[in-house]
Amino acid sequence: MCDRAPGPARVRRAGELLLQRRQPRVLPIHAGHETQCGGLRRGLRRTAALALLPGQRLRAAHQRAAVRRAGYSARSRIPAVHRGGVVSVIPWPYRLLTLAALSVALVGFGWIKGASHVQAQWDAAIQQQALQAAAVRERQAQATVKVVTEYVDRVRIVREKGETIIKEVLVYVPVQADSACTINRGFVRLHDAAAAGELPEPARDADAAATGIALSAVAGTVAANYQTCHENAEQLTALQAWVREMKVAGEQ
Repeated sequence: MCDRAPGPARVRRAGELLLQRRQPRVLPIHAGHETQCGGLRRGLRRTAALALLPGQRLRAAHQRAAVRRAGYSARSRIPAVHRGGVVSVIPWPYRLLTLAALSVALVGFGWIKGASHVQAQWDAAIQQQALQAAAVRERQAQATVKVVTEYVDRVRIVREKGETIIKEVLVYVPVQADSACTINRGFVRLHDAAAAGELPEPARDADAAATGIALSAVAGTVAANYQTCHENAEQLTALQAWVREMKVAGEQ
């Protein structure tokens, strides 16, 4: 079979296929003879294909090839991104400063957060104590009113009884008793010393003399003193009850 010359369409197609290939890389000096010859043959075939293409299509194909070569060159000039990413581009001193700043920021944030939490707990405790103190004061006030009311009632009863006893002195100590009994000076001195809580002075001869004080007057004075003693006892009882009530109110 005889070889036929390639037609214009097949030549253009072959040229376009050759142009779509990447630009052949530059071979090093130490490359083998066969490798250099292969690269030279591919370059000659590409040049022949460009020469066979018509004018307009030749320029368009040449422009497309130039654009592809420029794209490959631009991509080859883009530096490869290392595994560390953007952080690997930052110098180490700036990395350390950034880490220090982040550490300080975290510590400050933690301190502020902790301080606000402690302040909130402190405010809650103060408020709780204020409420408890108010409740204690309320209970103590109620206990005080109760104790004072009971004390006033008991003292009123003691005074009424004492006044009734004093009024009955003349009934129980009539005028005949006053005439039959003489109150001497020694009795008066001894009574007054006992009422004052002091030791009496030594007895003298003058203590045997009469004072002119009636027996009914002495009975009235003794009854009044006893009334005062009972009032003081009720006051002491009320004070003890108040202390107990205050203790109970504080413990609740």
